[in-house]
Amino acid sequence: MNVSDADGLAIGVFSASAPVYLLHPEHGGSGCAPGTYVVRRQREHEGRRARLVAD
Repeated sequence: MNVSDADGLAIGVFSASAPVYLLHPEHGGSGCAPGTYVVRRQREHEGRRARLVAD
């Protein structure tokens, strides 16, 4: 499935029919209730410039 958003940060979508946990080696787990979610990249702003976060 192709995903896009106005900011160009969307990289995926997932649907959960029960509670689920997203695991990240540096940030631990994040719980998500049932529903549909868009996964987006993170960006940092430095003055007028913005850059994508490479985690």
